Amino acid sequence: MLAPNQRPGTLALAEAGAVFVLDADAEGFEEALIAAFRRLRDDPQARGELSRRSAALCDGRGAERTADRLTARVQSGARQ
Repeated sequence: MLAPNQRPGTLALAEAGAVFVLDADAEGFEEALIAAFRRLRDDPQARGELSRRSAALCDGRGAERTADRLTARVQSGARQ
């Protein structure tokens, strides 16, 4: 986590098993970051589990929905 406003979302993702939580302000952050990268590199099962759990939380269409809403907003503004 880099900022306090990221805490709730980050902790929710951690509870779902979708992320490793690293606090950039915590003592030992650099060592924890290296350990997390090593675990991802060396543990295909952990990588797979993070991937499965992350994929279960989203549908991959967020960018499309955002573009659709922005387009609709621009088009409705153009009519005014």
